[in-house]
Amino acid sequence: MNLFDLVKRVDRAVDPLPEGITLEISNFRGYKVQSVVIPANQTLVVHQASEFRLLDTRPRFPHWYFRSSHPYRQALARLTPGSMVKAIENTLSIVLKDSDGKCFPLIERCHPVGGQWVELELNWPMLGQATAFDLEFRTSGQRGQLFCSYAFNPRLKLQPFIKGLGVEVGPGSNPFVVPSKTVSVQYVEDKSIDEWRQLYDRQQRKIDSPTLWEQYICDDAHTLGAIEDESLDFIFSSHVFEHLMNPLQVLENWLKKLRSGGFILGVIPDCRFTFDARQEESQMSEILKENEAGSYDINLGKYVRWCTYTAPYNTPENLISRGYSIHVHYYTPTNFTLLTKELLSQGLISSYELNTSPNNKDFGFVLVKA
Repeated sequence: MNLFDLVKRVDRAVDPLPEGITLEISNFRGYKVQSVVIPANQTLVVHQASEFRLLDTRPRFPHWYFRSSHPYRQALARLTPGSMVKAIENTLSIVLKDSDGKCFPLIERCHPVGGQWVELELNWPMLGQATAFDLEFRTSGQRGQLFCSYAFNPRLKLQPFIKGLGVEVGPGSNPFVVPSKTVSVQYVEDKSIDEWRQLYDRQQRKIDSPTLWEQYICDDAHTLGAIEDESLDFIFSSHVFEHLMNPLQVLENWLKKLRSGGFILGVIPDCRFTFDARQEESQMSEILKENEAGSYDINLGKYVRWCTYTAPYNTPENLISRGYSIHVHYYTPTNFTLLTKELLSQGLISSYELNTSPNNKDFGFVLVKA
């Protein structure tokens, strides 16, 4: 569970936020980390935390790290695991509160990991059928800082693969790939240039360089039908692929546009750590069924699922009438790997690589055309 993301977008699970809760970028082992700062004697409640799919597995090590201004931080190396937990509990407690009002302290051990930080080990209760619960993060006497994710941008590792002739699919008004001496790029959107200009002018989200508008083409992201086969060196997309039906066929279509050895590069939200955290990840059987049907049309069931778990304040009818673009698939590194292995088994790609980080909102991938 990505507390930083929950607080940043004020997810309904943490609404209303307690006064004084802030977000901070800190240093940990030379890396930047994203942390939630809880003032002294304050409680951050994650309501209905049991809805988050990641917590279904009751992770003992959820990649949660903690530090505070309490003096214990100066003597972590001398503390036993038991006394360390007691010292931590003087500044932070994590309590599970079930639907019957019973409270279960979760912190079992704390492991020093360098500097002022300790990693938290949790001991989940055996809840039986009582699966509904809240999580309460309480500070006592001292300000506490909890980090769950690195300040990790998977796009940066993709940069070396972006060279030659390529396209960026669905960049909106904020392309990641820009032209250079080694890069020639076009941008694929499903609207005409004039429609995009009008849309973003109204929203005051103009593209900084007017010349980039000249690189926009109107095409279907599923098929890239306007692009000549075997003409590209790379295809890049960021937070687009999860919107596309029949993803296996989409990747096959994109691969046709690449020269041998070309790259499909992408960044996809990890559904466990975004506003989709209540969704169950897409199953390979579902993806194969769509591939067999051969359609790119979004069926009503996709809208119902989105409204049930991600946006219960909306209705399928409203979203459809507005042409609102929903997520039709929910990815993690695990199920996306299954998808790429299907392409590998068909001989369509020669290799692949994923770029991930614990509790991060998205992950990157590279597919190499055979």
